Amino acid sequence: MNLYIDAGLSGISGDMILALLVGLGGDEDILKYISKETSKILGSEQDIIIRDVSRKGIIAKQVKIKIRKNVNIDETSFKKVLENIDTKEEIKLKALNIFKTLIDAESKIHGNHELHELSSVDTLIDILGSLMLLDNLGIENVFSSTIETGRGYVVTSHGKLPIPTPITLEIMRAYKIPYKSEIYGYELATPTGVAILANIARFELLDEIIPERISYATGEIDLEELPNIARGIMFKKKFKKEYISILETNLDDISGEVVGYLFERLYQEGVLDFHVIQCIGKKSRPCFILRVIVEPLKEEKICNILFKETGTLGIRIFRCEKRAILDRIVKEIKFLNEIIRVKISKDIYGNVINVKPEFEDLKRISKKYNIPIKDLYERIIKLINK
Repeated sequence: MNLYIDAGLSGISGDMILALLVGLGGDEDILKYISKETSKILGSEQDIIIRDVSRKGIIAKQVKIKIRKNVNIDETSFKKVLENIDTKEEIKLKALNIFKTLIDAESKIHGNHELHELSSVDTLIDILGSLMLLDNLGIENVFSSTIETGRGYVVTSHGKLPIPTPITLEIMRAYKIPYKSEIYGYELATPTGVAILANIARFELLDEIIPERISYATGEIDLEELPNIARGIMFKKKFKKEYISILETNLDDISGEVVGYLFERLYQEGVLDFHVIQCIGKKSRPCFILRVIVEPLKEEKICNILFKETGTLGIRIFRCEKRAILDRIVKEIKFLNEIIRVKISKDIYGNVINVKPEFEDLKRISKKYNIPIKDLYERIIKLINK
């Protein structure tokens, strides 16, 4: 299942992410379990309060972590809790990565690893609770809108700081997160909420989704003009679509060797695809049509390479609004003590459509062990099917 988080109306925070996931059907006992274990391990005391709140007539879920006895959390104590929590290892690893995102931003901005306000127990519960609830709901892919941060000033342990705060802004810079600041007078995107999204979500526009479940979450603030809510939409998606550009030019005075070198260069530059079509051009000359598929942001760079390497005087640019693609993941398997990357393609229902070992890995192992690629490919497919 997939999740879209709409944080563009009034921001996001760690407790709002928890509230969204509980509102979508996540087991709230997970949060109580994390709270109980944290108290047992670190000696903190806190209550988890989950309730429905009305924001401008919209019923939204709210999760409050009411701390009665706080314990400052650092990387050592965070790891101590992770070691004793009963959850998957991949969740523990991702939780630690999110915590390190906060530490790295703090270090970059303030020159130390002390988290100040963010060292509270609720930061730990926000991070670990979000990941365990995502797993509980069976959510595999998370997408997010642009984040509304608010603007103005906020009082912190470092004094009066601009909104978005320097730590929040540093996380958005490091992870290339789009944001906007339209609402004055409030800090609407917290470092913890942004750090969680930075590590779990892809920030991209979605179209043609089929909503399955919808949840509204709110925080402490009740805004004057707008409802202080974030929306979570669990959905089935149609085929993933992305924007691409096709660069095309005719080449009638170039050797095959140069074309071969050009292919190597384009491969190194990470273009999406490229090919050459032999044809007859003007004045009945044999020529090539070179066609390169690139991400729109790479148009200028690849055009410059084509101009320099081929001597062409013009390149046609076709901007495709979208192309349909299958979801693809890359997994690593071991064979003869060698790592082989395997590409797995799935349809919109999660069914496996194609499994394909990375050809460069097959070439490397084939040469090293003197195994024909055809035989090696068959053995790898049998191993995968087990």
